[in-house]
Amino acid sequence: MHKIAHKFIVSIVLVLSLASLTTILFNTQYLERYYLAQKKQTLLTVSQQLTKQLKKTPNSGQAISKIEKNQQVVIAQVSDTTSLDNDTLNEAIRSALQAKNIGFQKYWLWQQDYQDILKGQQRVRLYQQQDLSYSLLVNYVQIKRQLFAVTMIIPDISDAFKIINHFLIAVNLVTIAIAIILIILLVRNITKPLGAFERFAANMQKNKFVPLVIQTQDELATVATSLNTMGQQLDHYQTALKTKNAEMTQLMNNVAHDLKTPIALIQLYATGLKDGLDDGTFLETITNESQQMATALDRLLYLSRIEQEEVARTTVDLTALVQKLIQDYQPLATSSQRVFAVALEAGLKIKSSEALLTSLLMNLITNSVKYAASSEIKIRLFQTKTEINFLITNTLANNDLNFDQMWAPYYVGETSRNKNLSGTGLGLSIVAKICHKLHYSITYKVKDQQLTFWVTLPKS
Repeated sequence: MHKIAHKFIVSIVLVLSLASLTTILFNTQYLERYYLAQKKQTLLTVSQQLTKQLKKTPNSGQAISKIEKNQQVVIAQVSDTTSLDNDTLNEAIRSALQAKNIGFQKYWLWQQDYQDILKGQQRVRLYQQQDLSYSLLVNYVQIKRQLFAVTMIIPDISDAFKIINHFLIAVNLVTIAIAIILIILLVRNITKPLGAFERFAANMQKNKFVPLVIQTQDELATVATSLNTMGQQLDHYQTALKTKNAEMTQLMNNVAHDLKTPIALIQLYATGLKDGLDDGTFLETITNESQQMATALDRLLYLSRIEQEEVARTTVDLTALVQKLIQDYQPLATSSQRVFAVALEAGLKIKSSEALLTSLLMNLITNSVKYAASSEIKIRLFQTKTEINFLITNTLANNDLNFDQMWAPYYVGETSRNKNLSGTGLGLSIVAKICHKLHYSITYKVKDQQLTFWVTLPKS
């Protein structure tokens, strides 16, 4: 941040110094000339007024007095100049000026200027009086054979301009010093948030989200808010990614574990067949283990396809679908000594994917049949004004279930992983995926050793 502060300070000081230097140079080189040009223009305007007044009235004295009073000039008048030579004319003008208390050291009207004046031209001349503190600015006007010297006293302002320039230099130096102090304070207010941004970026590079605290009430605060939002999202995505990576690692371990046993058995029984040790059951065992692997892989692939498939919604008779699934799984329930206690509201229909809805209900029913500790499995289906509810309840056989992990792939409630008891461990993962895909909600409740899964299906 020190580099930015240095650039700010140097740039602004250079701008202020250049502005000050330009002002001083202008005052030195052009201000005096500009002042003199303005006075010349004023003198020409006064001369035009004099010409107009003398054309209107023959009383030149009255017109001259009025203009002298209003315009702060002195007008010297010389009558009948056509018969005067140049020396006599200059002496007459000097006398007229002295008569009006105008003192001077240098004064002279050149012959060529006088000839031009006689031709109707105006001549403005500046006579500097070195030992006096002023100069005489004179405009010569010929009107009706009379010569008028319209004179303006110009104070000697060169010393005044020098004083002004020295004063401006001092003021500019003080201004630059004050500006540097203010710029340093301003730059600190700017670079301090930039330093916080730099630390924020460094922390994010280390996968560490530390919120920015910027209270400048300007665009920097807006940027900080945006960065905090971005950081929160990245932190959330990073946490989710780590969780997903951990789940994938666990999933791979579980898949490897579940495939390792059947593959080993297939290899063992295949070797027995090769060596002639078959007792008539080897081929059947190989076929069963292959079928178990194929089933597990099919369910795993189905789990991965759920999020990718498009949902084709049709009108599904939910009551009829639940009744059909209960009938389909009645043999499994009977063989497992389970009994379905069913309470279904008739005629419930919903817009949904029949295939996904069937898989959802089938996995919940299968899960209850396998894990129920008592014979009775309760199934309810009913509606409210805005939703349809499906509930399935069974008695828990395992008090050590990790309910936070039961939605994860390959989590099984039977820790021995005996396939006759536990299954693949993908059923509830498929249920959770389908609910997310169809925008349904699923919750569980445990009370008095009774586990209830509750699926809520919005009607709209």
